[in-house]
Amino acid sequence: MGIRVVLTAAAAALALVSCAGQSKPTDSAVVSRTEWQSATNHDSWPFTVDQGVLTCHAPDWVTFAANGTEYALSDSARWVGRYPSVAPILVHGYVEIGGERQPVPTSFESLTEQGRKLCP
Repeated sequence: MGIRVVLTAAAAALALVSCAGQSKPTDSAVVSRTEWQSATNHDSWPFTVDQGVLTCHAPDWVTFAANGTEYALSDSARWVGRYPSVAPILVHGYVEIGGERQPVPTSFESLTEQGRKLCP
């Protein structure tokens, strides 16, 4: 019986520690291609999806959720390793170099900055 109590206490402590490491969203906002492109001072819409949910998780993990997946936008969200890269839903930009089209990264920095405004 003593072993069972110790194991139960250890399991409860482990559950508490794992929950403490999870961030809770502080605030979210639905953003869409139409709204983003009609707003002044915004870059073009960087995603292949038409809308998603922009969220800030404490302390400053900015994410974008679309089609059931929550992607990392901010460096801190990428470094934590909990959210996949946003690359699969980014619009591919191209530049011509030496007569060949070369892919270039699409900027989503202004959307990340908008997400940071949701942080506490």
